[in-house]
Order: sequence, then structure tokens, then C-alpha cells
Amino acid sequence: MRDPKNWLAAALGVALVIALLAIANRFSKPKVPSVPSSKTAEPSFGERDPILGRRGIPGVESRARSLRGDTVIYDVTYRLNDWGRRRVPAPEGPAPTDYALFFGGSNTFGEAIEDDETLPYAFQQHVDRVRAYNYGYPGTGVQDALAFLEFNRLREQIQEPTGTAFYVFPAYHIDRAIGGSRTLAWAHSLLYYRLEEERPVRVGLFRTERPLYYAFAHFLGNNALARRAEIAWPPRITTEHRRFACQLLAELRSQLEVQLPGNRFAVVLYPRGGDAKIEFCLREKRIGFLDYQNGFHGEAGKGTIVEGDGHTNALGNRRIAEWIARDLPELWDAAP
Repeated sequence: MRDPKNWLAAALGVALVIALLAIANRFSKPKVPSVPSSKTAEPSFGERDPILGRRGIPGVESRARSLRGDTVIYDVTYRLNDWGRRRVPAPEGPAPTDYALFFGGSNTFGEAIEDDETLPYAFQQHVDRVRAYNYGYPGTGVQDALAFLEFNRLREQIQEPTGTAFYVFPAYHIDRAIGGSRTLAWAHSLLYYRLEEERPVRVGLFRTERPLYYAFAHFLGNNALARRAEIAWPPRITTEHRRFACQLLAELRSQLEVQLPGNRFAVVLYPRGGDAKIEFCLREKRIGFLDYQNGFHGEAGKGTIVEGDGHTNALGNRRIAEWIARDLPELWDAAP
């Protein structure tokens, strides 16, 4: 058992850091934005959920706009189906025989772009007789996909008998998994999972289950001085954090196999957000993955984002879809 004096010293140290940052932030020169910006979605396409954290509103059609001064960054429509999932226009040609499920955050959902510009839609355009399903949602992580499976029966939502599920994983989803300050700065409904007997178990929300930690991380993530000095908690992503993310992904694979026997599962290491460095634990868990983390470096990334926003645009999604369609057969051939 750890010495209570060490806990007290740590708590006092954290309190001192918070106090110093608050004082420094108060007297530091504020950075005034040169042009005001705004983002709206009317009506709202999502709502808070006491169990799932956040979820899409079934059947809603929402106009999403982003403005910077008088400049329109994007003006698009998000259409959600009766399950609260982003619609994917039906594929052309013969009736699909296989499904392709895409789980992930805002780039999977297709923030800032239209329904027919998303990654799931682009993928079904590159693979014959496949219907894509978009289970992405802005601001979510692997734990959100796990919670979704706990309270939804996929077989009721999916028409095709067989297929593949993908989790689209940018490096910053590790911070979301562990509840880092960069995430808790804005994620008020972030789900909290912890390991019990080596398996991830949903406990609730960081905000309600770890209120003191949430308050600290939320403050640190929103402190202007801390952001400018690149101070965050945890100070760095460790091997333990990466292993936890892989345990979440392994549990997601297991839950998918329970609901969809014979389902194949692969992690797409996303070409934006840095290097996740989770390949070692994906191999340990025997989780198939496709690594595109360097795919948009340099010239290859030009013209692949929504200018002024930063999310991947239609061109970027078409390229990623091409890569997945090209590399997936080899991944399955190499599988044990």
C-alpha cells in the first residue's frame, strides 16, 4: 500500500500547479482571435446519453455550418437513419452480399462533409457487392464503440450475413481512451472504462465517476498558458496507455464476434493525428491492422482536408478507401 504521506504530497503538488497556472493565466496577455468563428448544427444531430455518453438522434436531418467571419468553411447536411447512424447512400449495382462496418470518431462520421463524401461511402464504391454502415460519431473513442455494442443488437440493423468491421484509429484516440486532459478539456460525456481481471469494464462517465480528476484535467486542458507551453496530463503516452487502447480494441473485436459470428475485424491506423505506436500490442492481441499513418505526409496530403476546418475531405476519404480495398485481401491472406 502506498504511503498516505506520498498521496498528500502529490495532491498538494497538483493543487500548487493548478494555482500557479490559474494566476499566470489571469495575468498573461490574452490571445485575441483576428477573425471570429462559429460552428452550428440545426437541429442538433446528437444528444447526451446517461449510458452511452453521446448518441445520434434517430431520423434527424441537420444542417451543419462553419463560418470564419463572413467566410463559409462548410455548409453541409448530416442525415441520420432510424438507428441514429449517419446515412450511407445505397451502393449501385447488384445487391450487396457483405457488410462493412466503420467505427470511429469525427473523421469516420464525416464531419464537415456530405453523406456521399464519407469514408464508409467511398469504401463501398471501391469494393463490389458491399454495403457500408457508418457507426462513427464526433468526439468518441473505442470505449464508445464498446458501450454501443453492449446496448444494441447489430444483427437487427445489418442486412448482409457476413463482412468486416473496421475501427478507424487516429493516435489521439489513446488520449480519449485514458481520459487525458487534451480530451477532457471539451469531452463532458467521455465514457470511463477500467480493467477488471484484465478486461475493460464500463464504469460510467469520467465526470461523474472521477470528479476530482475530471475537474483537474478539464482545467488543465482549457488553461491557455498550459496549452501554449504544451503542458498536458498525462505528460506523455506510455506503453501502459497503448496496451490499454489495444485491450479496448481486443474487447471490441470479441463483442463483434459474439453479435456477428464469423465477422472479421481490422484496425485502420489513420493518416492524421501522429504515430500511435500501437502496432506491437495489436500483434500481441492478434488484431489485424492496416497502417496508413504516413499516408498523407508531404505532397500526398495536399488537398485532402476541409480547408479552414482540418477534417478529411472527400478526396482524402477516397484515397484511404482505395488503400483499404487494395490491402485488405493481403491482410486476410496473412491472417493465422
